[in-house]
Amino acid sequence: MNYRAIPDDKELQDLFYDYFQFQYDYEKLISEWEKCDKHFAEIIKTFRGLRLLRQDPFECLIEFICSQNN
Repeated sequence: MNYRAIPDDKELQDLFYDYFQFQYDYEKLISEWEKCDKHFAEIIKTFRGLRLLRQDPFECLIEFICSQNN
């Protein structure tokens, strides 16, 4: 069985690209944030690879509430 990480559908590709914000250079942003915040610089060593999502605010709220109830 074969799985693809990138969907064939162009509209779906665009949706993922925007949702995961692949248009930003996260390595550059992280290095800037590390200079500004010593606490962030320590934390990012452990959580390297995390991405900020472009989530709908209501979706984010519901997910937060559900995670708090688990």
